[in-house]
Amino acid sequence: MRGPQTRAMHLVPHEIFVGLALVVSVTAAVIDLKTGQIPNWLTVGGLALGSLLRVALGARSGPEELRFALLMVISGVVLCSLVPLLLWRVARMGGGDLKLLVALGAICGPVTGFHAQAFAFMAMWLYVLGRLAYQGKLLAVLWRSIGLIFRRLRSKRGEVVPELMEPLRFGPAILAGVCLAFVFDGTLS
Repeated sequence: MRGPQTRAMHLVPHEIFVGLALVVSVTAAVIDLKTGQIPNWLTVGGLALGSLLRVALGARSGPEELRFALLMVISGVVLCSLVPLLLWRVARMGGGDLKLLVALGAICGPVTGFHAQAFAFMAMWLYVLGRLAYQGKLLAVLWRSIGLIFRRLRSKRGEVVPELMEPLRFGPAILAGVCLAFVFDGTLS
């Protein structure tokens, strides 16, 4: 029996990956808000499950689709790890955030994963600006930051603006980035 009822009972791959990305990012956001950490079981589990699902669905469709699925997983992991890895190396991003973005690269693919990451950074940037404005510190922090940029060009001292060094929960911004990427991309690639 073919028709709307059988179609509704079987999820297409796109919906599976959207659902998995949303479950992983919502869970990470909630745990990050509560504990300040994103657990390995979630990030590594999301990476493994997303990769295995993509490869299994590709293998089911033939050798050409299997190669494409492997390329999607590998390119998603590599592309979505570049910026977070650099930030983690200079101690500006936590390891859980890095692993979550890598897992989302494997789940969503390189394009949507990278868009989710870019939207997450934009969401965090807007949050920080809003928070500083609410606290009445925005103009002072911006002025000091501009001064530090020009001083850094002249010297090697590693001065920082203390207000910009407060720890932030990035999990909710990543969730916002994933949602925005799905809205604007419309597909997974």
